[in-house]
Amino acid sequence: MVLPEQITELLERLVMANGHDALFARLRDLATQVVALPSGDDDTTRRLAGDWVAEQLASPFPTAVAAALGDCVPRLADVTVIQQGLRAWSESLSPQAGRFMHEVEAESERRNASVLGVIVVPRAADGG
Repeated sequence: MVLPEQITELLERLVMANGHDALFARLRDLATQVVALPSGDDDTTRRLAGDWVAEQLASPFPTAVAAALGDCVPRLADVTVIQQGLRAWSESLSPQAGRFMHEVEAESERRNASVLGVIVVPRAADGG
């Protein structure tokens, strides 16, 4: 499988960034919470998504990680195959995982943030 150039760039930058373990630790913790979501409980799913987005915006990553995410996530958010692939993957895990991803996207939009899957970053001041 050939990855889009933007994904390769993001992964290369993250691997080299001091503090990348903080991003992956957050994502591991989130995965545990999403897998545990009760089937059909959209209120809990919505609440977890809102809490997740708020936490990501309030707790910045180390500088190098934040720079890689800030540069790459907005560009990837516009790559349809990536967004659709992430949605399809989450929905294949469980209906609640799919609902969670949709809620993260909606909450990120309300908070003027860019999102790639569940990775949430503030939008640049120029609207990026």
